[in-house]
Amino acid sequence: MREDRSVIVKVEIRDARTDRRRRPDRPRTPAGSPNATYDYFILSQQWSPGICAVEPQCVSTSKKNYWTIHGLWPAGDNTSPSFCVDEQFSGRVLDPIKRDLNKYWPSLTSAEARYFTFWRHQWQKHGTCAGDVPALNGLFKFFNSTLAVYKKYNIFEFLSNSLIRPSVVRTYSVSEIRNALSDDIRQKVNIVCSQRAPNRDAPVLTEIRFCLDKNLEPVNCQGKNGGCGRRNYYLPARS
Repeated sequence: MREDRSVIVKVEIRDARTDRRRRPDRPRTPAGSPNATYDYFILSQQWSPGICAVEPQCVSTSKKNYWTIHGLWPAGDNTSPSFCVDEQFSGRVLDPIKRDLNKYWPSLTSAEARYFTFWRHQWQKHGTCAGDVPALNGLFKFFNSTLAVYKKYNIFEFLSNSLIRPSVVRTYSVSEIRNALSDDIRQKVNIVCSQRAPNRDAPVLTEIRFCLDKNLEPVNCQGKNGGCGRRNYYLPARS
C-alpha cells in the first residue's frame, strides 16, 4: 500500500514491460513464512489526471474523474514481502468482476485489452503474499475484496465534501487533504505527489494511500508523505 521514504516518492506504474523485466527465477516464499511476514496492507488509490500530467507513457483514455486502484500491498515497518508463491494467473477467474476491474483498476499505460498484464503483476507481486487473510486467499478473492474495500472509501466524495475539488488554479496543502479524509476514514493516510509536472509551480497530487489491518479495516499509516509541497495541485481530468 510501504514505501516509507524521507525522499521524494516517484509515481510507480506497472505495465507489461515490468513483467518482462522480472526474472522468472525470482525466489518465492509461501505466505506466512518468516520471509513473507507483514503487519498491514497499503491500499493505494491513484489520481490519473495527476499521474498523466507527469507520465508520458499514459494513454489518452486513462484520465478519469474518479480515483482508481493502484494496488493492495502487504507491508510492514521493516518489510514488504513480494512474489511469495508461484501461482498461476488466470484471467478467466476474474470474468465475473472484469467490468469493475476495467473501470476501477485500470492500467494507465496500456489499452483496456492489455489490463490483464497489470493485474497479473499486482497478483504475482502482492496478492500471492496475502494468502493468510481469508478474504484475500486466492486470485478471485484478492481482487474482489480489494474492489469492495475501494468502493467503501470514496476518496473523490470525501474530498468534495470538504470542498477539495480538482482545479487548475486552486492548490491544497497536505494537511487540508489529510484532514478532509480523516473526517470519514478516522485514520492517518499518506499522500503522494510529483514535482515533475511541466508548467506547474507546485507539485501535483498523484496517489493517496490507506493502511488497513488484516481485517481490512483502516489503521494509521506510518511514515511520511512523498513528494508533496506546501501547496499542491489536484488536477481535473480535463486540464
